[in-house]
Amino acid sequence: MADTEREADLRSEHIDAAVKAVVKIEEKWRAMCTVDSSSAYKESYFRETNDDSTDGGTYSPIKGVPEFVAFPYVDVKETLISSLHDKYAGTSLISIEANQYATVPMLQRKIYRIGRKIIYQEDVAIEASVSTNAGNGVAITAGNEWDSLTEANRNPIKDTLDAIQTLRVDGIDALNGSGRLVLNGVD
Repeated sequence: MADTEREADLRSEHIDAAVKAVVKIEEKWRAMCTVDSSSAYKESYFRETNDDSTDGGTYSPIKGVPEFVAFPYVDVKETLISSLHDKYAGTSLISIEANQYATVPMLQRKIYRIGRKIIYQEDVAIEASVSTNAGNGVAITAGNEWDSLTEANRNPIKDTLDAIQTLRVDGIDALNGSGRLVLNGVD
């Protein structure tokens, strides 16, 4: 057990808090997620698979139900999704000499780089999950990209509105504070 100010486990509390602060500053995708703490190793939830745009009553449509007729049966389908928790962490050492005698602030640089490494790996995993599990998308056809040579074919506003409508069909109100527009840069 450490008893002096120079021993590692007394400093580790400050380094841990500093790395977590860097993670909060540098996060991109994680900042758009709801983060709940949990002690469970496995999380399960239900994902709705219904489509509000279909007139899906059984035996008859939802619209135009005649008088004295039983309502059509409408079902909301859910799919059970389960996932295991992934832990993102790291450890590192820095010598007292490197910290005391270097011309650059080694401890601060190391804290910053460790925090960036951890959140980068987490953001990559979140982006990959969002890209593969989105289940919907708006395709921009060749020649109609936002940087198209033909100026008349550039229409980012219409493409954004089409994406909002796609989300609306899935029951997500992107215009009421629950939506985020994520764009990637041109390579």
